[in-house]
Order: sequence, then structure tokens, then C-alpha cells
Amino acid sequence: MQNHISVLNRPDTVRRRMAGRIAVVAAIITALYLLFPAPALAYNPLFEPENWIKFDVLKPAIEGLLNGFADFLKSATADNMLIGDFKSLFGSGSSQADKLWNTVNAVHETLLVPLGESILALVMLVQVIKISQKIDAQATLPTVKEIVFLAVFYVIFHFLIVNSVDICAAVYDEINKISVALNKSYEFKSSVNLGDVANANIGVMVVAMLTAALVYLSGLVCSIVVYVMAAARAIQLYVMAIFSPIPFSLMGFEETRSMGVNFCKNFLAVCLAGAIMVFMIVIFPTLFASVVGSAALFGDDGNLAGAAIVKMLALPFLFIIGLIKSGAWARDLLGG
Repeated sequence: MQNHISVLNRPDTVRRRMAGRIAVVAAIITALYLLFPAPALAYNPLFEPENWIKFDVLKPAIEGLLNGFADFLKSATADNMLIGDFKSLFGSGSSQADKLWNTVNAVHETLLVPLGESILALVMLVQVIKISQKIDAQATLPTVKEIVFLAVFYVIFHFLIVNSVDICAAVYDEINKISVALNKSYEFKSSVNLGDVANANIGVMVVAMLTAALVYLSGLVCSIVVYVMAAARAIQLYVMAIFSPIPFSLMGFEETRSMGVNFCKNFLAVCLAGAIMVFMIVIFPTLFASVVGSAALFGDDGNLAGAAIVKMLALPFLFIIGLIKSGAWARDLLGG
């Protein structure tokens, strides 16, 4: 009798066990869904495959590639070679002197300062000879004014030669405040948004995506050019600082004074070129986003505008040319 009752109750037990297992599986599935939610799709890929490809695949891909061009440039101004102090152009900190600066300073003090002092001694000798010739011609002693002028002349040029690298560093740091201010005051907010692409067909959007891929790759090239130009400028600044005692000492001769003046103008131009490079980097993403957009990329008929392709591919070249010409533009600002 008991066996017969247990047999009759067995289906209820099985059903209760199955219900418990189903509840556990449902709870697990719900937890997984909450932890890893599925992306929201604008269109159902089963019933509207064309719209799904356009709005959920191609459009985000095109916008991501075009905005990726700007992402390459946004981090360029954080490099020390563009906004760092003169003593830390190749360092990781904003105020910590790098190893290359220590080498520059050592070479300057041990080799170039003595050479500049030798040129200054030659200048003093020439000035003494001129004074002696005046004495022989007029048969009079030199005036106190000429002697005082010669002493002041020596003190001034000796100071310039000994502290030439520090003078270059101070001039650079003052001009570099422009670059630092540009980098801090500007925040990139604009981005490329294609807007409504309902009129565009899939083939046109595929062509736009391939073009955007080329633009994305050109952004990589632009970031490489930025680094090369910034590194070349930093090395040029250090080289000019090392050899600065020579043009400073040449300013003592009337015949070579223009060489020293031209050195000062060229050094200022190299310093100012960095500010021009930072200015181009911070404004170019906004310029790119304003030129390449939904109104320019696709026409009313849904076809890809030819002018848009030209602009998308030409703007990176414009940016590279601007970086290369930054030095010439800086010299033009200083009067050539």
C-alpha cells in the first residue's frame, strides 16, 4: 500500500523539482542579461536588414573613423616637446630636467663658452688696436669715455657668453607660455555627426566608410608628422642653445654683428613655431568637424558629394603642410 502511494505522488515531486530547476535557470539568464545587456538596435536585422546595416553598422563606423582622426591629434599637445619647459623637452616631467639637457649644458660649459671667450678676447684686442691707432693719429691719450665704454663692453658680452644657454632657456620659457595657454584654454568638443542618412543607399555609405578609413590612416600619418616636427624643433633648440656663445660673441664685431642679430631672430622664430604648431593642433579637429558633416558628406539625393571626398582627403595634407611651414610663418611674423 505504501509503495502504491509513493508511486502516485512521484509525478508531483518530479514537477516540483522541474519547476525549481526552471526558476534557477531563469534567474541565471536574467542575471546574465542584466550584467551583459544587448546593444540597443535602431532597426531589427531580421525584418529591416538594409536599415540595420545603414543605421547600426555603417553610420557608427563612418563617424568613429572620422572622429578617430581627431583623437590622434588631441593627445599631441600633452607632449613635453611642444609644451614642456626648456630643460625638460625630452623628459617625462614638466619641471624635471632630462638627461639630454644635462649633456647640452655640459658641452656648452666645457667647449663653447671658452670658444666664445676667445672670440671676445679677439674683439677686445681689436678695440684696443683701434684706440691705439687713434692715439697715434692724434697724439693724445684716450679719453675716459672710451676706456669706460670698453670696460662696459667687456662686462656685457662676458655676461652674455657665460649665461647664453640660460638666456635661451628664459626666452623659450616666456614664449612657451603661449603654447601652454592655448593647450589649457581649448577643449575639443566638436565631433563629426552624419545626421540622417535615410536617403543614402548602402553602396554610397560603403564608399564613404572606405574614404573615412583613408582619413583615419591619414590621422596616424599626421600624428607621426607632429612627433617628428616637434622632436626636430626640440633638437634644433638645444643645438642653437649649445652654440649660442659664438653668435653672441660675434656681435662685438661691427662686421659680424648682423650674424648675432640673425641668430636671435632665428631662435625666436623656432620658439614661436611651437606655439603655431600647438594652435594648429587644437583648432584642426574643430575645423575638420565643421567641414566634414552630414550636410557636406551626403547630398539631398543620397549620393556622396564629390567635394566632400576631396575635403576629407585634402584636410590632412593641409594640416601636414601647415606643420612644415610653421617655422616659415614664425619668421614672417618676426619680419622675415
